[in-house]
Amino acid sequence: MHRGHRPRNLRDISHLYLSSSRVPGEEAAGSTALVVIASLDGGPLRAWLSAGLAAAFGSQNAAVTLLETGPGLPCAGYYFALGPDRYLRPVIEGGVVVEADAGRRIRVFCTRDPALLRHTGIGHASGPRVLLFAFDWPGSVGTAGLRGLLDSVPAFEGSGGWEGLPAFLLTVSDCHPGTAEGILRDFEELFPGGPALALFPGGENAEAAQGIEPCPFPAEMLEGLGRRKPPASVFLSGLAGEILQRLGSRKGGVASDGSG
Repeated sequence: MHRGHRPRNLRDISHLYLSSSRVPGEEAAGSTALVVIASLDGGPLRAWLSAGLAAAFGSQNAAVTLLETGPGLPCAGYYFALGPDRYLRPVIEGGVVVEADAGRRIRVFCTRDPALLRHTGIGHASGPRVLLFAFDWPGSVGTAGLRGLLDSVPAFEGSGGWEGLPAFLLTVSDCHPGTAEGILRDFEELFPGGPALALFPGGENAEAAQGIEPCPFPAEMLEGLGRRKPPASVFLSGLAGEILQRLGSRKGGVASDGSG
């Protein structure tokens, strides 16, 4: 990441990539970009960082849908302060999806079964739309791979419904990951040239896992892991801006460091 620069506000740079015309008439609601968040170790960082990124995009005027699937706790609903009778349901009952509005521009869907992840739209929200899809790799994927997982999610409108979306991969781990090769290989096959970062707590000089750029976040952020609200920090705001700049460059826009 370009840590020495101030990222542009989402409203200033979103036009660089959120201009797809893949769905006729969609312009009024804004177009969609996909951020794939793959947890490599099934720990709590999937929900915590997914909630933090959703909040970071939402606070910068994007309409956000967070789709989260995984067998363990916590889920993103915990960080958006849903009651125990709601955020615990996917684990206790199974076969259910917990749906919530988490602020004016953020919708959250959590379940153990990706086949239950439906997308009922962003309501009246206009402007850019960011779709965050968070899951455990390989726990929620099995042998189907990323293509099979994406095709199994109703929110992606069936087989191949996700094709053509500008996409970004984040791998998430509570230590420096060494098992990102499988998800990276799948992602590159489905989204050729798509940018990817490996997100984990650590120092600035961490070495890169093979084939993916390291993105260590300040370890002190983990002090808020148990708090019932999405993490908020300069790092997450900068990460949201970085993701938009990378996607902007893929769409042929001029994505700079925000200085001009």
